[in-house]
Amino acid sequence: MNVINTQPSLLKALTIRNSFNNYNQWIYNKTKKYLGKKIMDVGSGTGNLVELFLPHSEYILCTDLFPENIDYMKNRFKNHKNVGFILGDFVQTDLCLEDYLFDTITCINVLEHIEEDYKALEIMKNILQPCGRIILLVPAFQFLYGTMDIASGHYRRYNSGVLRKFAKELHLKILDNFYFNIFGIIPWYINGKLLRKNKTYSETLGKQRIGFYNRLVPFLEKIDQINPFPIGISEIIVLQKD
Repeated sequence: MNVINTQPSLLKALTIRNSFNNYNQWIYNKTKKYLGKKIMDVGSGTGNLVELFLPHSEYILCTDLFPENIDYMKNRFKNHKNVGFILGDFVQTDLCLEDYLFDTITCINVLEHIEEDYKALEIMKNILQPCGRIILLVPAFQFLYGTMDIASGHYRRYNSGVLRKFAKELHLKILDNFYFNIFGIIPWYINGKLLRKNKTYSETLGKQRIGFYNRLVPFLEKIDQINPFPIGISEIIVLQKD
């Protein structure tokens, strides 16, 4: 089945994100206790989080829309026999994933790129083995939606309660739900709403600022642990199939 892909290729932005290794580690730290041993990662990009999953997993299946991303990961993980790759649209093509018996599906900064997000979540549920978990990280709050979201290929940002409503309708148990990284809100609003930069956030940063921000992340992570406000640049929700 041929599907027209309307998403922009984000290979450049994703390779820049390789330099944000502390930020990737922060995301991993927030979700690692829910990870199982047999993982499907939806929209793996260049595999920044897959690299962190690897030491604790028996098998990881990476999926992506773009051949260049799959090629990048194949080279990156060429010495790891427990990593597989599938090229295709998660929703629009039949990827025949039911026989894998995944205990975890991760979908980190990807659901907002999928037009039929509810259908995507339903497919994830059907692929999971009983008591399997879905870990979602999505951009939060539609009022922040601006030019950087458009440049990134986002169909939407998620207001509070939307994913909880999806979970209820799909009979998925909510294990955890919280906001992540309050510090990203102001820079995103300035760049995407006020300055209207038509780039991904990664591409708005120079090498010097990338290095500074990466060194700053461990301190932000510690402060964010005591954040008393129910707000952040992203929302994380962990769901379980009964």
